[in-house]
Parts: sequence; C-alpha cells; structure tokens
Amino acid sequence: MKKTRQDGTIQYYYYKKKIGRHKKAGRKKRKRQRGREWQEPWNYKIMRFDFRKQATYFGVYHDLDEVNYVKGILEKRNSEVVFPKKYTNNGRGGNGMRNFKSEYVIMKRLSDDETPVTKLRNEYGKFVDNVTTSENWAVYEKFPCVVEETFWVYGYNPKTDRKEFSWIYDNLVDPESGDIVMVYVYNNKVILKRDDDFDFVICKNTADAIRMYNIIEEKSKKMKNVLMTGSASTKSGRGQYTIDSISEKTGWDRRKVMLKSTRS
Repeated sequence: MKKTRQDGTIQYYYYKKKIGRHKKAGRKKRKRQRGREWQEPWNYKIMRFDFRKQATYFGVYHDLDEVNYVKGILEKRNSEVVFPKKYTNNGRGGNGMRNFKSEYVIMKRLSDDETPVTKLRNEYGKFVDNVTTSENWAVYEKFPCVVEETFWVYGYNPKTDRKEFSWIYDNLVDPESGDIVMVYVYNNKVILKRDDDFDFVICKNTADAIRMYNIIEEKSKKMKNVLMTGSASTKSGRGQYTIDSISEKTGWDRRKVMLKSTRS
C-alpha cells in the first residue's frame, strides 16, 4: 500500500492480514430453547407392522391430540384405496400364497406403575393381550392399514412398473373412449379384448382376478361399450382360444399360460 505525504513524497507501508474466520458484527445471538420439545416428553409413537414385523416408523408425538391428527390422515389414506391388497406370495408352504396382514400400531410410553401388557379387541371383538418386548413402551391402539394392490400388466415390467387398478381402468378399459371392450377372466388373468387385439392383467391368484372383474363391472354398469362376459375355463372353446392367443402374443408355453397364480 502507499500514500502521499504533504511534501509530495510517497510513503509505502504494509500490514499483516489476520488469519481466521471474520467475526460477525453485532450482538451475539443466544441459543434459544425450542419450546415443548424440551419441556415435555414424547409419550406416543406410531408404526406400521406387516405380519407383526415393523415395516414403517412414522414418528413420536407428545399427546393424543397430535396422535389423533396423524391417525386421521392415515384413516383418510385407507379410505382412498380402490383395490385393497388381500394376498401376498412370500409365505411358505404350497404356492406361498397367504392373506396379507398390515396394521398401524400406536405405542404409549409406560409410567412407573404400568405394565407392557395391554388388552385390545381383535378382529372378532374379543379382548386379547398385547405384549411388547420393550420395558418403556406398550401398545395403546391398533387399526388396519389398507394397502393399494399393484398388478403385472403384460407389456410392462412386472417388478419395476406395476400398475394400480385406477391406471388399468383408465388406460385399458377406457370406457370414455367409446370403443367396444370385452372383459372376462381366465384363471388369474383378466382379459380386455377389443377388435382384433387384446391386453391382459396377471393377478396374484384367481380370487384377485375375479375381484378385479367385479370392480370393473361395478364401475362400468352404465357404460354400454364395456361388455362383461364372465369367465373362461381351460376345457371350454373360449378357454382354448385364450390360451392360444396369449401363447402367440407372449411366446409363453401353454403350461405357463394355464397357471392359476404367480409370484409377480
């Protein structure tokens, strides 16, 4: 750096720059307490259990007002499910098919004089003991978790691109298009045929295929272009025609087409 003296001569000078972070100007802020989070304990928590194993953890809550708010959101989510999941194929024995069981569980923190055993009504209305392995938490309440089923639509990836019923109805049945579509069931498959082409949905089992057929029928009862034509058995002429058509479309052998359940 340089500056000019009064007599016109130049004066050079230097300064050493301070090392470290520059301090902010103004008063130092006090660390403020966060309110009830440190004043009151978290007395409740909500989790989802599938087959009595924890699947999802939602969070902890101070009191029942907070719990009931979240419960209301979860119950609304239940009510919006169109095609509830009823079966899973991850079990053992037979073809591995078993009824799907999922529920939301509200846990309550135990006080000094409480035990981890609570009595709640089961699906038959009978009071049964609910026991946890925790010394600090007990089951306060349970209610069902309704999960939307997804399906393998042929032409889409059966694992990464599964479709919900609403997508199938809007895109494959597509009643608003005015096209004539014939719907029927063959084993665990729902066939949607129009003109010389057809789509089909592979369900987990025949029960799911029939359930899908019934929901389509209910939603389309005022649509004259959606023809619900029942089911086809393997030994019938339409059943043999269906096997040949699917085999030709997919390259599958007849034995695979005739399966009544699938793991996808």
